[in-house]
Amino acid sequence: MATKEMLLTQQQASDQWAWYQAKNIRGHIDRNQKTILELNLAEKDSLKPEVRKRYEKELGKVIEDAEGYNAEKEKIAKEARHLEQERDLYRSKDPYFEYGEVLLAIAIVMASIAILAYSRMALGFALVSASLGSLLAANGFLQIVRLSFFTP
Repeated sequence: MATKEMLLTQQQASDQWAWYQAKNIRGHIDRNQKTILELNLAEKDSLKPEVRKRYEKELGKVIEDAEGYNAEKEKIAKEARHLEQERDLYRSKDPYFEYGEVLLAIAIVMASIAILAYSRMALGFALVSASLGSLLAANGFLQIVRLSFFTP
């Protein structure tokens, strides 16, 4: 479960950063277009008034678009960072679930052996394994204790 969520949030964060880069590229294109329009206006003093107005209108639009891209980029980056934090949380939970699952599977096998062999020692081992597996799984959800050897 945690692995799936970790992979999903990683993909979403990657998508956000790709969108951020696209906005950044578009912002660079608009800045270049703005520079070209400003140079054209400065160079051509003898433009007809309607042509000059069109240049100025286009320049205003480019400036407005560039400002919008900058505002959007910050929002996108904030969302990407949030998704990366979620991914890291799921990554820290994953080992607890994995080892808890293994210990619970061992407990099931050992309980079956204890039933078939009438072995108290196998039953005790199954109970200990089940308890540890349950504790690890619960810790995966609650994150009460962080074990250093589980940290990626």
